[in-house]
Amino acid sequence: MPRRSEVIAHDAVGQLSGLLDSAMDAIVTVDEAQNIVIFNAAAERIFGWLRSEVSGQPLSKLIPERFGKSHEQKLRQFSATGVSSRRMGGSARVFGLRKGGEEFPVDASISQLQTDKGKLYTVVLRDVSERVRAESEQARLAARLAGLLDSAMDAIITVDDNQHIILYNRAAETIFGWPQLQVMGHSLDMLIPARFRPAHRGHLAQFGAMGVTSRGMGRNAVIAGVRRSGEEFPIEASISQLETEDGKLYTVILRDVTERMRAQEDLAAFATQANNI
Repeated sequence: MPRRSEVIAHDAVGQLSGLLDSAMDAIVTVDEAQNIVIFNAAAERIFGWLRSEVSGQPLSKLIPERFGKSHEQKLRQFSATGVSSRRMGGSARVFGLRKGGEEFPVDASISQLQTDKGKLYTVVLRDVSERVRAESEQARLAARLAGLLDSAMDAIITVDDNQHIILYNRAAETIFGWPQLQVMGHSLDMLIPARFRPAHRGHLAQFGAMGVTSRGMGRNAVIAGVRRSGEEFPIEASISQLETEDGKLYTVILRDVTERMRAQEDLAAFATQANNI
């Protein structure tokens, strides 16, 4: 008849096994020889191997071959630190290897435990293939949007609720004379003549309170910008607002109309001259 302590230990092992198999993340434990001793149900789903197929097998079975040696070295270094746990990979992406040979990205952390029979290393990992794919698609779309913005002939400037510049395209660089790096995060005031700044802040606050999506700026009034050189120039502009989780964003699309204004002035002067003849 089994002793009470043996029954308790057996029950504890059964409970632990149940907890491990109910975990959503893969849990893989290896011994000092880096042979697999624990492989939960989530690990089976993620890697495609049955527990019976990997138990006692080297961990390298789950790692792309090109990462095998560096992984062994890092595990030895981790063991020597004595740190109980840490995130794996640092700034580098960590990859796993499925039964079919497919590599996939993972988020992982590792811990170590000293036992009577030597150290055990446990890796808790999550397949982040979908997240990485989404991030890649987001980056591709962002690059495409940046290309579209920089190919636009009109200046496009976006500011946050504090009127600090967070987007500034190539046409804006050409028109205002400031390179993007020197305006990002700075106040929109640097692009507006000093005498118009208080009024501009008031107009922007009123526009934000209206809830209107977009409208033309200035209407019957003259709108002016100021170049890096200090030269003022007339502009045509429209403004739109977008509510985000981080607050409102205001985007101004504007065009330098210096040449058009000059042509209109010349035409008016010519007409006046003609009337006086």
